[in-house]
Amino acid sequence: MNQELAQQKKFIEQLLDKKLDDELAPQLAVSRLREELPPGMHPALDDIVAERQDRNAEWAQIVRVVEGGGSTAESDPGRNWYYPPEGGGLRWTRLKERMANGGLADAVDSIDLSTNSTVKELAQPFTNERRRGIVIGNVQSGKTANYAALAAKALDAGYKFVLVLSGIHNNLRTQTQERLNRDLGVEVHSDEWGTLTTPQHDLSKAEVKNARFSVSGLSGKRKMIAVMKKNSSRLDHLLEFFDQLDERTLMDTPILIIDDESDQATPDSSRAKKDVETDPTVINKKMRQVWAKVKNGTYVGYTATPFANVFMDPKPYGVDELESLYPRDFIHVMPTPKNYFGAERLFGIDEGVIDAEGSEGLDVVRSIPEHELAMLAPAKSSEADSFVPQVTDSLEDAIRWFVVASAIRRLRGQTGKHSSMLVHTTHRTKPHQAMRDEIVDFLAPLKEEARNGEVESFHAIFNKEEGRVASLYTGSASAPTWPALREEVVNVLRLLEVVVDNGEEEPEDRIVYSDDRPRTAIVIGGGTLSRGLTLEGLFVSYFTRTSNAYDTLLQMGRWFGYRPGYEDLQRIWLAEGLETDYQFLATVESEMRAEIRRLTSEGLTPEKIGLRIRRHPGRLQITSATKMKHAQHVEFTFQGYRTQTAIFDFSDPSVQEANTAAAVALLRSLETHRAVTEGTRQNSHLYTGVPFTSIKAFFDAFSVHERYEETHRRAVEWVEAKLPDVSWRVVLTGGTKEPAFTEETFTVKSVNRAPVRALEEQSINIRALMRGGDRVADLVLEGNDEASGLKTDVDRMALRLRSESEGGAGGQGLLVLYPISLNSTPQNQGSSTPIDRANMQEVLTALGLEALAESDMPLMGYGVVLPSDIEGRLEADGDFMSVVIEAASEGDTDVE
Repeated sequence: MNQELAQQKKFIEQLLDKKLDDELAPQLAVSRLREELPPGMHPALDDIVAERQDRNAEWAQIVRVVEGGGSTAESDPGRNWYYPPEGGGLRWTRLKERMANGGLADAVDSIDLSTNSTVKELAQPFTNERRRGIVIGNVQSGKTANYAALAAKALDAGYKFVLVLSGIHNNLRTQTQERLNRDLGVEVHSDEWGTLTTPQHDLSKAEVKNARFSVSGLSGKRKMIAVMKKNSSRLDHLLEFFDQLDERTLMDTPILIIDDESDQATPDSSRAKKDVETDPTVINKKMRQVWAKVKNGTYVGYTATPFANVFMDPKPYGVDELESLYPRDFIHVMPTPKNYFGAERLFGIDEGVIDAEGSEGLDVVRSIPEHELAMLAPAKSSEADSFVPQVTDSLEDAIRWFVVASAIRRLRGQTGKHSSMLVHTTHRTKPHQAMRDEIVDFLAPLKEEARNGEVESFHAIFNKEEGRVASLYTGSASAPTWPALREEVVNVLRLLEVVVDNGEEEPEDRIVYSDDRPRTAIVIGGGTLSRGLTLEGLFVSYFTRTSNAYDTLLQMGRWFGYRPGYEDLQRIWLAEGLETDYQFLATVESEMRAEIRRLTSEGLTPEKIGLRIRRHPGRLQITSATKMKHAQHVEFTFQGYRTQTAIFDFSDPSVQEANTAAAVALLRSLETHRAVTEGTRQNSHLYTGVPFTSIKAFFDAFSVHERYEETHRRAVEWVEAKLPDVSWRVVLTGGTKEPAFTEETFTVKSVNRAPVRALEEQSINIRALMRGGDRVADLVLEGNDEASGLKTDVDRMALRLRSESEGGAGGQGLLVLYPISLNSTPQNQGSSTPIDRANMQEVLTALGLEALAESDMPLMGYGVVLPSDIEGRLEADGDFMSVVIEAASEGDTDVE
């Protein structure tokens, strides 16, 4: 080393140590010193930083600043500035150890990798950079653990202030504050922290004025944390706090804003007026004002339902041209752990294909009969105050199972764990207290009997439910027996509480979980339980409330999540129709994640292209209309869409007879189209070159269950408008059951499709009509060996899109007719069978259809795969909503 460089380094070391003695963080000290030193001395400073990085993890995140602004790192001169310090930073190391010794042990590595990717997208500390993005998780999937890890790593990397905006309810804010205080060691290592909020107190005006929370609170090596509600007055207090800080302090304070439940309250939901620029909603405006105060930092939204966020106006708009909180810089998707129970797993969606029939799901969903709904919730708001609910038969089953399942947990050694049941029948608060009183009255005689050792009334639900999904259990405990369980049922009833949690209850009366007091509780609520708040040990849900919006429905699904050691005990009681809605939403979520992966792999950001969200073909809307005012209908398609009839209405049995007649009429008209087949699909018949006019005549004559009416109508209209000239193929599927489906020109045996045991209003539900290979049934019948060997719907659809000359279907439509035997019986029904099915004859008799049960005519159903445009004739086709990003004209500069 030459003498001049050695002298420079000694001089710079002294200056640097003085700044560190003044309690400046290393990154800030280096940044300040670089401003003060002439450029010719910067190489000596870089040498000192490199030497200290080798010795001290606290220096590991300091990135060399190049002349002219910006940053670089020798190994990666691109965007990423974050390189995880070897061994981890101070706060992440503590948190990682805590996770490893707790319930997140199996998820630590996944959280580590996921948050590393997110930290790299944050604005680099101690620069003038500002970035906005979003992280998408699953409902009840551990978002808090993820953003706690993100905060820990950001603080280790130089960020000084973590501001968490935690929903709009006090209980969620308190829960989040307690969790972060624990995870980040705020109370244990209080000398390292300044706190603006506590579990007991949100940010108040008095605390803002307190001198200890002014400039001195952000000086030195201490870090600052605040957890606040998204509330107008609280945000005003936060703005006052920022107004106390001078420009230099703000420049030297990298700020990480974590917006939990970022699709709630944050998006502007003001009503747009034609040709008039309206002011944004209050919370949206104030949050944008808060963001405007940040000189160096990152806004990160966290949500499981990002629809409203990606539909924000990507441009500045509104008062003072404040920046939108549109996630322009990045979108990350949290990985879904294998042990997570989400909509795809619970309701049976395969591979996320939008129209795949997938698996049959798990046998954990129970139906709430339609006639009970009026006994559970008021129909009108005017009836809410006087409404008296009832403990209906299905609610009684749910409560009894909760008691039995809680007792099973105790037998498994889980006495120190919380056990919760959710009852969510209405968002109106008055009926919650009435429901509590009814449940308490229902439990009172059961508790009295239990005190005398009598619990036999629970034996029936034990026999009915225990073991239905035994294969899900990951523990090692022996199967429970009723004699062993009786004593624990007594203990559960002694401990069982009924709690109301809503916005009108006093804080001390709402549900609070603590490590030293395991609770067994039936929790009744609405809004406060439908978003964000975690019900610890939730495994029984009773849910009737519906919604027309994707995000609201998904967020109300508190039953999604992790059930370690009690996976087999979870049960969900749902109002009729909700299961179908959740199945569709599972496909939307999966498709959205695939779209994000595609955009990311192509290096595209939301600043360049808007994220597309598929629309529901019926009544559901993506989010509220006011939050979608900046989104446009960009495409519309039913290409390759697969649908089927799986529910059959018997309120008028003649309808089903007419459907069979419609199938007969179609098949008679297609005799000249019959193809010679080579496949061995139970003597099935194939008809090729069928014009759409014949298919449409069949659809017009066939009556579907009301649940399919809207989709059925729109699909037919789409084909007629878009691809009316594409040929179709028709397959009449043969099975193994009697009676045979016989006409003059054909005879096939009927297919076996046993219905589920649970009865719906005068209808039979077989859940799935099409089987995996039915999407290419026509190609199999033609002797296509490749079609016979395909295992996934993705591959089968690819073969349908391949030209006929290449052995595919050339995008032709496919109609598959299924004569369903009225003698259908469950196949391989056992303890691990996912769905409880019954004999068709038994269900028909229960519906009072004995005469039909004796009929020799099968029940007719159909499955359809709509045609696809393989010739590129459709210029714009798809059923999606998205914001449309306007391309910058040549010469425009991107200025924040």
